Amino acid sequence: MTLLTEVPTPAGGVQTAYLDGEAVLYDVARRRTMLLNPTASALWLLLDGESTVAEIRDTLVEIFGADPEVVRRDVEAGLTQFAEMGLLDGIVGHEGDETPESLVTTGALAAPPVP
Repeated sequence: MTLLTEVPTPAGGVQTAYLDGEAVLYDVARRRTMLLNPTASALWLLLDGESTVAEIRDTLVEIFGADPEVVRRDVEAGLTQFAEMGLLDGIVGHEGDETPESLVTTGALAAPPVP
């Protein structure tokens, strides 16, 4: 379980671009590209290295007008998935956590080799 006081930070070497409201991540170390769905993109955008998990949750509740408990579970699941994919510094994914729906729209896409 992710603590609400933790401050999730994107891992160094993960580049982000936004296209039509969705985040495209490129993990330089793993040479992998990922397309996030709109909800995961909103979560990723809020990972500024300063906001706590609780602050991120509260912002998403405001943006989406959703039930705070549902948003808390989704934020925890999303952060766990990001951590398991090696996309975060400072938060480690925990085996056994349920992820209700994958955050990655298309899975890891084949990325062109970096010269």
